[in-house]
Amino acid sequence: MEHLAAPEPTVDRQVFAFWSIRIPASFEETFVHGDDCWHAWDPYRSVSLTSILVTDGDRLVSSRELLRTFPRLPGDPVETPPGLQGWAVVAPAGPAARASRVISGALATEGRLLIATLTGDDLGWATSTWLSIRLKAASSRARGRRRD
Repeated sequence: MEHLAAPEPTVDRQVFAFWSIRIPASFEETFVHGDDCWHAWDPYRSVSLTSILVTDGDRLVSSRELLRTFPRLPGDPVETPPGLQGWAVVAPAGPAARASRVISGALATEGRLLIATLTGDDLGWATSTWLSIRLKAASSRARGRRRD
């Protein structure tokens, strides 16, 4: 009789007021306040997210404008999370990375750009984690925080 491995426990993290992602429950996490960057990792994989609010005077810059001006990186295209506008690529990771492959991408909505980097040797894990990113309405409590 063949035994199947139990699925890895995961948690949904609303990292910024408008963005969430599903990560393994075992990951360590930190938020770098000066850089407004969130990191989660284990010895073999990592996720980094940065959320930027972009305005032109009093106007939120459109998602189309944000994606047009944010440069695409070289690599093989990866699908975008459902209902979101953006792009991502998979490429070899640099020598300082935790793993051999990286998914780098950007997602945009009115006035907000999310930059994501996921490293891992398991491309299935990295892709499903990228695809778990969601745009969430900010709660009144979250809107009072500095994180965007």
